[in-house]
Amino acid sequence: MKKLILSFIVVCICCLTSCFQDYFPPHGGGGGSDPELPDPVAYYKFNENALDETSNNDGEVNGANFVASQAGEESSAIQFDGIDDFVQIPRSEDVNFGNEDFTISLMAKTSTSDEGVLLSTRNTSSCSQASGPTVTLAIGSDRSFRATLRGSNNVKYGIISSIPVNEDEWTLLTLSREGGLIRMYVESEETQLVISETTDFTTSSDLYLGRTIYCSGNYLNATLDELQIFDKYVDIDTIIKIYD
Repeated sequence: MKKLILSFIVVCICCLTSCFQDYFPPHGGGGGSDPELPDPVAYYKFNENALDETSNNDGEVNGANFVASQAGEESSAIQFDGIDDFVQIPRSEDVNFGNEDFTISLMAKTSTSDEGVLLSTRNTSSCSQASGPTVTLAIGSDRSFRATLRGSNNVKYGIISSIPVNEDEWTLLTLSREGGLIRMYVESEETQLVISETTDFTTSSDLYLGRTIYCSGNYLNATLDELQIFDKYVDIDTIIKIYD
C-alpha cells in the first residue's frame, strides 16, 4: 500500500513539473527567470529568421543563410556573404539609440580580413557628404571591433578595440553608453571613449545588420548570433553572465 502511495506522489510531482515547464518555459536569453538580469528591448536568436523574441522589431532577411550557432544548433545563426546579404529592421524607439543609455551585444565569427558592417543606423545615404546622427558597428580589415558615432550636432566620434576579434572563433562583442562614456568590449577587454553627455544619436532610418545604407554598403562577411539590445547601460560582467 505504501508503495502505491509513493508511486502516486511521484507521478503527481512529475505532472506538476511538466505543467510548470509548459507555462513557464526557459527564456533562452536576457534576464529570463533570473530577476537580477536585465531583459533586452530587442533580441534576435536567428533561428531560421530575424524575428525579435521580445516584441515586434522583426527584421527582413535579404539573402543571408542560417548556419550552426555557437551552441552547435543547426540553422540558429545568420551568415552574411560579404557581397549583398543584409537584414533590415524597421525603425522603432527600441532600436534607435537617442540620447539615453544603451547596450548592444552580439556573438560574431569571421575568418576573413574583409572590412564589414555589423550594425548600422544613420540619417543619410549620401556618398558625397556624411552627416547627421549615426551609430555604426563594424569589423575592420585588421579584425578590430570598431564603432563610428555621430550626434545631431554633427560631431563625429570613433572608437577601435584594443584587441582584435578572434579569427574563426565565436567572440562576444559589446558596445554600451553610460552618460558621456562609451565602452567597447571584445569579450571582457575594454576600450573607452568620452563623449558629450548631451549627444543625441536619434536617426530617422531603419536599422541594418550586415551593411550600411551609406555608399557601397560595406557588406559583412561573417556569422552573427544572439544579438541583444538594451535600453540601459549593462555592465560587462552582467553581459557575460547573460551569454553564459
